[in-house]
Order: sequence, then C-alpha cells, then structure tokens
Amino acid sequence: MIKILKNIDKIRNVLVHLRESRENKVILPTSRNENLIKPYLYLLFRISEKVAIHFEKK
Repeated sequence: MIKILKNIDKIRNVLVHLRESRENKVILPTSRNENLIKPYLYLLFRISEKVAIHFEKK
C-alpha cells in the first residue's frame, strides 16, 4: 500500500509540475506511458469520486 501511495504521489507531482513548467514538455500518449499509468487509473478514479462526494456534502 505504501508503494502504491508513493507512486500516486509521483504521478501527481509530475502532472502538476509539468503544467506549471514554462518549458514545452509534453507527456505523450505512448503505449509505454499508458502501460505505466494503467494500474493506477481505477484507484485514482475511485479516490477522485470519494473526494468529490466528500466536498459536495459541505
């Protein structure tokens, strides 16, 4: 579980810092990148649902 959380944190950091970067870096939709992120997609989807539901109630 700790490894999964660390990997999700790494994915998040890459996406956030890439977006904030002034450089012209792009994460390409390659087969390699798809295979790297695929194991986390369902988990990230469920986490985002839980966050959305939690903040919708406030």
